[in-house]
Amino acid sequence: MVDSDNAPILDLPSALARLGGDRSLLRDLAVFYLEDALDLLRQLEKGLNDNDVELVMRCAHNLKSLSSNFDSHRASAVALEAEQYSRQGKLNAVAALLPQLEFEVERVIQALTQQLLDVE
Repeated sequence: MVDSDNAPILDLPSALARLGGDRSLLRDLAVFYLEDALDLLRQLEKGLNDNDVELVMRCAHNLKSLSSNFDSHRASAVALEAEQYSRQGKLNAVAALLPQLEFEVERVIQALTQQLLDVE
């Protein structure tokens, strides 16, 4: 399991710098996250229920990638762990991580929603 340290939920200034200062692109990425993250969690859970390793792995990978766009280290780390477990076929381990992954993704959603207006 990923440690709950005092790492920031996300780092928009760092993400913005990595995007060459393109605020419009940052906003677009944030909108993608807000639109896609919860659906990916639902699909991941469906994959767990259906014992679909490929779906679980794909959803975990996509959540990791989306979260890393904003330097959301904790959400990315939990998603990476879920992806690695799914690659090993350890869906029970992924299922055990699901509550933490949902928590971290929700924290990113809340932070993006609150900070998105500050980016414009």
